[in-house]
Amino acid sequence: MATLIAAAVGDGLTDNTKAFNAAAALGQPMYLNPGNYLTKGDHIFNTNGQILIGDASGSTLITNTDPASTTITVGTFTSGAGVRGMTLTRSVPPTASSAIGVAFPDTCDFAVLEDVISQCHATGVVLGPTAFSTARKVVARYNASVGVFLTNTTADGACQW
Repeated sequence: MATLIAAAVGDGLTDNTKAFNAAAALGQPMYLNPGNYLTKGDHIFNTNGQILIGDASGSTLITNTDPASTTITVGTFTSGAGVRGMTLTRSVPPTASSAIGVAFPDTCDFAVLEDVISQCHATGVVLGPTAFSTARKVVARYNASVGVFLTNTTADGACQW
C-alpha cells in the first residue's frame, strides 16, 4: 500500500522538494494525487520496494524547476523500486547532461517504469544494468539530447528491460 505524500501540493506553484525528500527518506511506496508538483529534483530512492505512484501520466505531473538536476534516481542495488503513472517534465531548458527525467543508472533488480512520460530534459530516461525489470507504456519526447539511453557493462550484468 502506497502512502500519500500529504505535504506535497500539486498546485503548480508550491516547491515540493522538501516534501518529496522527506517522503523518500521513509523508504516506503509513495502516492501522489493528480496535480502539478514543482520540485528542484535530485530525489533518490534507495530502498527496496520504494516506488512513486501517480494517478496517471496525463494527470500527475512532476515539474523540475532546476535546469541541471536529475528529477528521480533509483539507487544502486535496489529491488522493486520504480516510478508509475506520471509525467516528468521540466519548466526550464536543460543546461547540463545531468538534467535527466528518471534514471536507473546502476544495478537494480525487478525495477518498474510504467505509464510514464518523460519530456523536456537533456535525457528523458536512463536504463542501466538490471535483471528482470519492466518498462511499459513509457514515452520520452521533446528531450534535448536523448530520449531513452540504455547502458550496460559486463561487470554490472545484463541490461534486461
